[in-house]
Amino acid sequence: MQLSQIAFLATLVVGVMADMHHVAACTGTDYVWGSDINSEATSCACWNYQRRNTGNNWWDKCPDCAYDGTYCNSKFKHIGGDEFYYYCTQKCGAKNSIAD
Repeated sequence: MQLSQIAFLATLVVGVMADMHHVAACTGTDYVWGSDINSEATSCACWNYQRRNTGNNWWDKCPDCAYDGTYCNSKFKHIGGDEFYYYCTQKCGAKNSIAD
């Protein structure tokens, strides 16, 4: 019984960490693979994400987020895909986002 509980908890932890990224960008189209990167929106989203402080989860803060002229980078994988998508589409005028 304890083994099955441990396996279940391990699955939850992996699922939560699976959507964390080193690199993200805002895009100008809804088609992900052939999309052009929207540099202005990416800069805006990265700036907003760097200042984010919404709780104690790993993705709630991104102290190492930095815009390199093309992408938003986080050496320690603080970028949450859903959260970055929100900044791109709701705050910075992009249609979509991509991440590694």
